Amino acid sequence: MARLTLPFDCPACQAETGAEVSGLSDPAQYVDAKTRAILGAAGAADLEQSILRQQAQRTLRYATCPRCGAQNPEGLAHQARERWYNRLIAAGLGTALAVWAFFSPRVALVVPGLSVLLTLVMLVHRRREGLSTPWKVLAARFAIGAALTALVILVPRAAFVVPLLSIVDGMRSKQPEEDRAWAEAARAIRFET
Repeated sequence: MARLTLPFDCPACQAETGAEVSGLSDPAQYVDAKTRAILGAAGAADLEQSILRQQAQRTLRYATCPRCGAQNPEGLAHQARERWYNRLIAAGLGTALAVWAFFSPRVALVVPGLSVLLTLVMLVHRRREGLSTPWKVLAARFAIGAALTALVILVPRAAFVVPLLSIVDGMRSKQPEEDRAWAEAARAIRFET
């Protein structure tokens, strides 16, 4: 694992400090032999340094200022864009699925099926990571999946509502990846004092 020290200027408090970013992948793995032959030793070293700098800057995007505790606005803006794109795509797919389910109600079974599948994937992931299992959340997800399945089967004319409910749920929930980026950056960055 490579590391690099870059300057970090906090936009909130204007503090300037050095930040050592560790856990970066070795940039030599991105420069193949053919590229090395074309660029030469000095050119390949410059390219590797540029790759390392890009990785470090990507990590610093999610830095939290050690002086004032403010999160980097660049990271917040990036997360807001990603959240907007994800919600837009989910709303489009959910709407298309709702229209399809209006004409063919059994199609709406995709939503509770995916919900249960993603819940099982989350459970396996949490077990592998050694994290505790949120049994109440797990039980609630399975209960909601069963209720939505029953709605589709028992009231097929209302099946188009199921994808619309998934859109509403997706719009209100916060994605765990949003917090993960800040936590990973906090582990990888050591500020100089």
